[in-house]
Amino acid sequence: MVLASPVCPAVAQVSGRVLDSDSRPLPAVQVELWSESRRIAVQTTDLNGSFRFDGAMAAGRVRLSAHSLGYASVQREVSPPVLDLILVLVPAVIEVEGLTVVAAPRLTCPRREDREARDLWASLHARYDHSRDTLGISFYARRYDAVSRLDDVGLVDEGRITRSWYGVQGRVRRQNTHHTSQYWYAYPIHSSFDPAYAGWRYRDVQSIDVGHFLEETFGVRHTFSILARHKDTVVVGFCPARQSWKGPLMEGMLTIGRDTSLLRSEWKFRTPQPREEAGGEVILVLRGKDVIPLLPAQTLFWRRIIGQRDRYFYRVERFATYEFLPPDVLPGEPRKWLSEP
Repeated sequence: MVLASPVCPAVAQVSGRVLDSDSRPLPAVQVELWSESRRIAVQTTDLNGSFRFDGAMAAGRVRLSAHSLGYASVQREVSPPVLDLILVLVPAVIEVEGLTVVAAPRLTCPRREDREARDLWASLHARYDHSRDTLGISFYARRYDAVSRLDDVGLVDEGRITRSWYGVQGRVRRQNTHHTSQYWYAYPIHSSFDPAYAGWRYRDVQSIDVGHFLEETFGVRHTFSILARHKDTVVVGFCPARQSWKGPLMEGMLTIGRDTSLLRSEWKFRTPQPREEAGGEVILVLRGKDVIPLLPAQTLFWRRIIGQRDRYFYRVERFATYEFLPPDVLPGEPRKWLSEP
């Protein structure tokens, strides 16, 4: 449900609030502004559920897309200026073997294999350009690190976001892909100062190594099952194929679009002691007309701090300005760095 009340301000603007079905404001919702062919800007709603885009970025006909964990996403085309736009997100309910639960990365793994779900994953694998995963890549990201209670994981203070750029050579990307495909999803680390800080280092599957979700090894390691069906998406659960494995595993869900594009992945890590209840979420760059590899648009990673009952470290990253380079070229700062919003 979307209601709009157009007003004519001095500059092009799109602003509004995101509410739940009971008209309560929803904070920490990702709201994206899209032109016909690319994402222009992204914001996270504040504690009042408010968002705002203005200036040149909001000129012309645009599309708004709102996403939040546990809710069905909403998209709406508008012609700025538009003020006081109301976006209503409805909870996404999943039916799992007789249980009704709200979508969340800490789901109970259904542990079954569906032929249809396996075919959907195979379609994902076929849709993306895996050859470009061997190229170097340069991009910039906005990052936010924080420590909070579990219920507040993912909330972002916009004033504390830092901005930086990354570059990864093709050979490093190939090496990371090899390690993620061949070994466990985490390995133990130990502090020399205090054993209470012992824990795990997790594979970076939510960032540049996100292509692992479409690797053949990922398909071998997991079973796939249909968890939910919506108008434009299907949610597929993935679970470890061998429950007898003793090392760190991963389970979660994939949200697949009508055109067999991967839109979102959510997961939790399963490790031996110490268990940190770690997990992650990634929203993928929407697939356009060009053939592209799998790329993250926004990611979230969290882990419980060892020795503390309800204190979690988490990191939110928002990616933009991807540039691909020959395999052996050392990446530099993206050329579009200063032109991006």
